[in-house]
Amino acid sequence: NDMCEDDARFEADAFLKTLNPDLSIGMTFNDFVAKSFRPQHVALLKPAGQLHYRTMLNHILPVFGEWRINEIDHPALANFIGLKIKSNLSPQTIKHIRNACSAVFRHAMVNGIYKAQLNPVVGIKLPEMVRKPKHALSLAELESLLELLSSPASDMVVLACLTGLGRAEMLGLRWGRVNLND
Repeated sequence: NDMCEDDARFEADAFLKTLNPDLSIGMTFNDFVAKSFRPQHVALLKPAGQLHYRTMLNHILPVFGEWRINEIDHPALANFIGLKIKSNLSPQTIKHIRNACSAVFRHAMVNGIYKAQLNPVVGIKLPEMVRKPKHALSLAELESLLELLSSPASDMVVLACLTGLGRAEMLGLRWGRVNLND
């Protein structure tokens, strides 16, 4: 079967919808996340994806957890995101929180739990992401830094400077994958 992951997830959600009675009456956001979103969506993700959703839900659940899911609308979510913007979270974190909200409501819509025609997150404006310019160390700065570091930190700095590898790339290196012959 040539079904992509998104299509498979949509098909699985549609099938699970046929198994669920109308749970939306009185269902809280907390209940929906615990009984449907986590087991049917988050649990299918890799560990890093699961951790990401747990972290984002830690922002969302304290605010909307006791709300009935069908009472959460665009203005409520726009106000919530506005408060997150004022709380000095990074624009990237706010984007992740907004996207997690969207995923929960998309899942609720597919399962017939959220009754609105449009995901309530649609149209919520986010702050502009401003990337800090990268600063390359001069040779003198590198030498000064290396004098302060011992191995393995100094080795990692040299590797990063000579290859351009980032932290995650360096930490992903494995001796078993090194080929010194080719």
